[in-house]
Amino acid sequence: MKLYAFDSCPFCTRVRTLIGLKDIACDMEFVVAGQLPQDIAAQIDRFAVPILEINDHAETNSTVMQESGAIIRFLDGLAEPKLSSSVAPSTEVQSWLDTHRKTINALSYPRMPALKLPELGSREAMNYFLSSRSKSLGMSIKDALNGTDELVAQLEPALFELADLAEVEAFLDNKRPISFDDLALFSEIRNLSMVYELRLPKHLTDFGWNISQASDVPFFRGIAASDLEQLAVL
Repeated sequence: MKLYAFDSCPFCTRVRTLIGLKDIACDMEFVVAGQLPQDIAAQIDRFAVPILEINDHAETNSTVMQESGAIIRFLDGLAEPKLSSSVAPSTEVQSWLDTHRKTINALSYPRMPALKLPELGSREAMNYFLSSRSKSLGMSIKDALNGTDELVAQLEPALFELADLAEVEAFLDNKRPISFDDLALFSEIRNLSMVYELRLPKHLTDFGWNISQASDVPFFRGIAASDLEQLAVL
């Protein structure tokens, strides 16, 4: 099997985390936005990651699977014990993510061009990223960067609420099993690790490092807004 993914895609990170936690034999290939191996591209209707390629026993034919929830359900069913009984966040966690999505994106998007992400490895991919993300945010990437202090002030108090909703302390104290909320939460914390100015609650930090080490999915390098101000790409 092989997973085609973007490094910064939270849905890809959910799949990668499950693979790491269960030690599933699966190759990983980070792809440039808009570029896929021809045989994989021929099997899909649209470019959307993650994509799981599944080979037959003779490795002469393959099928592909898209949509992170479907991939997680398939991979988690390969061996017991299952790590999650669901392939979607709880209503409470999903509501929190929906409420704060724009703030999370406005903090992380401006830092992605400086991280040399594989998905932005061509000029075309970078230009598309800057244009499309500006539209989704309703502001330029540079304006989002300039609003870092205000965005951090909005998000930091809400992160305590998220930790309570996801029962992070119970997980750290081994009082509950891992859940899909943990995969989703880690994926968001990982992207927020790009933001040097953001200070996570200690139990969220401990939770993130616990999952990162267990799954072998590393955090990003934190980048301060002041270090990005001179980047011509913004």
